[in-house]
Amino acid sequence: DEEAKTQALYCLNDLVTDALHLVPDCLAYLSKLQCSEVFRFCAIPQVMAIATLDKCFHNADVFTGVVKIRKGLSCKLINNTVDMTGVHAVFNDFAVSIVDQAQKAKASGHVDPSFDRTIQICDTICELTKVESKKAKSSKRFAMGILTVGAVGICSGQYLVVFGAAAFMIGRKMFPGSSVASLKPSTVSMDELNSSSNDNGNINGSNGHSK
Repeated sequence: DEEAKTQALYCLNDLVTDALHLVPDCLAYLSKLQCSEVFRFCAIPQVMAIATLDKCFHNADVFTGVVKIRKGLSCKLINNTVDMTGVHAVFNDFAVSIVDQAQKAKASGHVDPSFDRTIQICDTICELTKVESKKAKSSKRFAMGILTVGAVGICSGQYLVVFGAAAFMIGRKMFPGSSVASLKPSTVSMDELNSSSNDNGNINGSNGHSK
């Protein structure tokens, strides 16, 4: 029955929206925890919860089967939940995802009485988490940059270029505005190093000959 299905989605979305209204208090509580072990013990279930809310929102499969987040996503969430920066990044991502789902449903003609409340609370969550979320994404891009430089350098055999570039990027990240940030990575390649070693060997050999 389509009418029953529609009413069921109304109920489901309203329940998810009510749960989302608890997020500001949840984040405030987590920010008070000082012990890292206690923090992870409390924070991991919360990031799993926001991921599950995102999965259940406006999802009719909730009434016909089992809806749960994937194991790979669970592992990713656990690994990223080490501090408030990681927690804020997770909440921000899923709040944005829920808003996108609500807006797409409205655009398709589904008029849910709770959509405006859903979007409003998700906007509040995004506002609370945007600063730390940007930090987390910036750190992730930096780490990916280091890995990319390493992978390209190793594949091409330019080991010294790799280490020089990595040192340069780390220095620029850790000491912005200092002389370290103005340093440039070495452009000496393994071929040049080998050539220099061979030249030294020839000189040493000729010296030994003359003796």
